[in-house]
Amino acid sequence: MTESEPIDIARDFVHAIVWGEHHRVWELLGPSAREHVLNAACRRGMDAVAAARARQGTWGTEEADQFLTSLVRGLRVDLSGADLELIEVIDDAEVQPDDSLRFRLESKTLLPPILTGGANWAAGAVIVARQSDGWRVSTLEPRPPAGS
Repeated sequence: MTESEPIDIARDFVHAIVWGEHHRVWELLGPSAREHVLNAACRRGMDAVAAARARQGTWGTEEADQFLTSLVRGLRVDLSGADLELIEVIDDAEVQPDDSLRFRLESKTLLPPILTGGANWAAGAVIVARQSDGWRVSTLEPRPPAGS
């Protein structure tokens, strides 16, 4: 199996969110992103034993489906400022200080270019980082930071 390019990982991640492919979303998340998700879930009431099973990959099918479906719903809410089906990953990565890559997300607009200056709507960014097993998603930024 060949290693996927970072842009492909970012595109696959957005595609998985848009189409509700919850297991694929989890597969594409890097270790720190998974830990962030599980810590947030625990703060919101997830059982610590269930979180441990998720970390170890020993959770049951129903348990995983329920949690990951909820995760995808939350990610879809994060991106709800844009039409999900129109979001594109822009192939112009910004190298971050830790050598991860930040790919901007844009949503095509149906408004005439005279109103938008030909620009699409900013929808956020996906940051991917190299892991021991290839590129993985480390962060989803729902909207670009101020000044971007």
